[in-house]
Amino acid sequence: MGKYQKLIVAVVVVGILIGAVTHMLKLQSTVMALKAENEQLVDENAVLSIDLELARQEAQLGTKPPATPQQPKFAYLTFDDGPSANTEKILDILKQHDVKATFFVIGSETEYSKHTYQRIVEEGHAIGLHGYDHVYANIYQSEDAFMDSMYKLRDLVEANTGVKPDIMRFPGGSNTTFSTKYGGQGLAAKLAARIHDEGMQYFDWNVSSQDATRPLVDTQVIIDSTLRGAQGRNQAIVLLHDAPAKKTTVEALPAIIEGLKSQGYTFEVLKRDTPPAHFRLP
Repeated sequence: MGKYQKLIVAVVVVGILIGAVTHMLKLQSTVMALKAENEQLVDENAVLSIDLELARQEAQLGTKPPATPQQPKFAYLTFDDGPSANTEKILDILKQHDVKATFFVIGSETEYSKHTYQRIVEEGHAIGLHGYDHVYANIYQSEDAFMDSMYKLRDLVEANTGVKPDIMRFPGGSNTTFSTKYGGQGLAAKLAARIHDEGMQYFDWNVSSQDATRPLVDTQVIIDSTLRGAQGRNQAIVLLHDAPAKKTTVEALPAIIEGLKSQGYTFEVLKRDTPPAHFRLP
C-alpha cells in the first residue's frame, strides 16, 4: 500500500472515529435531556399531589364567621413555602402598602435565601417555621423527624436573623392525610401536643386564597376567594403561597390588600399568643 493510500485510509478511520464520538455525545445529550424531563415530570407530579391534598382540605374548611362581626377586625396575611423570587416581590408590595405579614418559610442555605430571611425580619414581618424541607414523606415519618426538621430550620433562621421563631405551620396543614399516611394514626395529635409543650404555637387558616388548589390559579380566582372568605369575620388568617410557581399570587396581592382594607380590616402579624385557627386533627 502506497503512502497516499495509507493517508486516505487514516483519514477515513479518523472520520469514522469522529463520527462515532459525535454520535456518542448526541446520545449522551439525549439521555440527559430525557432524564431532566423525567425529573421535571416527577417534580410536577409531586407538586400536583400536594395541591390536590390542599384542595381536599379547602372542601373541609367549614369554620363559619360570627353572625355579628365586631371591631377591630384583624387580617393576617400568611405566605407558605418561601423564600423564592416571589418573596422579594411580595415584600416590595407589602412595603408599598405599609402592610405587615407572616412568612412560614422552608430551609435554604443559599445567600439569596439568607438575605430574604433577614429582610423579612428587618422590615417588621413575622417569620415562622414550615419545616426545613417540604418533602412530606420525610417530615411525617415520625414525631422526631418532624421536630428535627423544625429545629434545623429554627437554627438556620436564628443564625441569620437573630430571631428564634416560636410559631409554625404544618406542611399541608395540621389535618393533612400525609401525616397518617407516612407516620401513622395519631401522629398529628402527638405533634400538636409536643409543639405546645415546647412553648410554640401552630397556625392553620380560616380563609383560603385557593392559590394552591392547582399548580397555577387564575389571579381573579385568588382575589375573589380571599375577599369572599374574609367577609363577616373578626379574624381572618389568610393562606397564601410564595413558592416559585405562585406568580399569580403576587399579581393578586395588591387587590387583596385593598379589598381587605375596604372590609375594615387592620393588618397584623401572627404571634405565639395570637388566637389560632386550628383544624380538627386526623
